[in-house]
Amino acid sequence: MKYLQYTLVLLTGSCLAVLYFMVFAILKQPSISPEPPISTNAEKHRNFEVVDTYSYENRTCSVIRYTTPSTNCVYFLDCKEVKK
Repeated sequence: MKYLQYTLVLLTGSCLAVLYFMVFAILKQPSISPEPPISTNAEKHRNFEVVDTYSYENRTCSVIRYTTPSTNCVYFLDCKEVKK
């Protein structure tokens, strides 16, 4: 085997190995799903819980935890301006 052929085989093998591992990395990325539809008002409030509240300048903010049907927790920040 000549030096050029050896280099091409090594480069091709390296590229194939990188592509092989990239396929698994791309397939295992977590999917971001939208918030599931909520049918009734009672179900809507049962999945939400205020975890913490704080005030900053002219705003009051609440940290809200939403529990999805698959028992994953998603946190939101709900801020409202205080009228003076």
